[in-house]
Amino acid sequence: MELPSPLSLDDKPESFFELVVFEALAGQFYLVWHDNYNDTQIVTSQRDIEQVISSLEKRDFGTPLTSEQKDQARQNDATPRVSYVGKETVAVSVVTFSKWGGFTRVTRHVSRKSPHKCTKTQTETLIKYSCEVVF
Repeated sequence: MELPSPLSLDDKPESFFELVVFEALAGQFYLVWHDNYNDTQIVTSQRDIEQVISSLEKRDFGTPLTSEQKDQARQNDATPRVSYVGKETVAVSVVTFSKWGGFTRVTRHVSRKSPHKCTKTQTETLIKYSCEVVF
């Protein structure tokens, strides 16, 4: 990922978090028809986890989380983490949820200096889920 040159960050943890969120969600702007498969959302708290669980209970399609999946979800700490790795890199870790994959922890390593490039991405599936809807 390389950002346009006018975009530079102020080296605060919040700006790196916002950059990673922007990169994760920007592709969801103005989605139509089958583009709506991209439903990734950022989960930052226990309240967000409860909202995901609740929303899956209320859906007209797909399946709700099992009791075991709900328990696992509630045990996860969804707090975003930003850590400075040396003088040149920042690691940003966020939890995401998608009906097509479940809860995932994504850790992006971003260069601290402009242009801010993603140098490494790690993903860890926390709770696998599929709404079982096939189009």
